[in-house]
Amino acid sequence: PGSLVFLAAVVSLSLAIMNMLPIPPLDGGKILIEVIQAVLRRQLSVRAQNAISMVGVALFLLLFVVVVRQDIVRLFVG
Repeated sequence: PGSLVFLAAVVSLSLAIMNMLPIPPLDGGKILIEVIQAVLRRQLSVRAQNAISMVGVALFLLLFVVVVRQDIVRLFVG
């Protein structure tokens, strides 16, 4: 029972850390956009914010494809 609680805590902490990465679709990315707006002292347009978020989503999709490809190659090649 103790190891299950430890595993749940480690997974939860890992997700929290990953969520705070400064990648736009994540919460850390939202904070990054707010910091950029504070430095510029003006609001970024909604269009610019959407474009930044789409770049982040594209990076996530690329990462997903690379990882799945590696898993498939490792499964069949060894």
